[in-house]
Amino acid sequence: GHFRGKHEHHQPGDHHHGAGDSHHHRSVAEGLKDCQVVISQGMGRKAWEDLRAQGIEMIVTDENQVETAVQKYLAGELTDRVERLH
Repeated sequence: GHFRGKHEHHQPGDHHHGAGDSHHHRSVAEGLKDCQVVISQGMGRKAWEDLRAQGIEMIVTDENQVETAVQKYLAGELTDRVERLH
């Protein structure tokens, strides 16, 4: 495998918890359909479930450096912190 790129998104409070959630999650899943793994510091449980249903490996971590998280993942040392789901 290879690491294709990174996307950092830091906007606290930018959560969509309403009637349009499933549409938003589908569009995110569509944009990530060619990914094998998503590493995140946190996300909503529904988004996590939707992406897993698409066959994407989901890792929720407390690691705050993208490069370190990827290195740990590739070395099999990145701890999955599903308790960070909200």
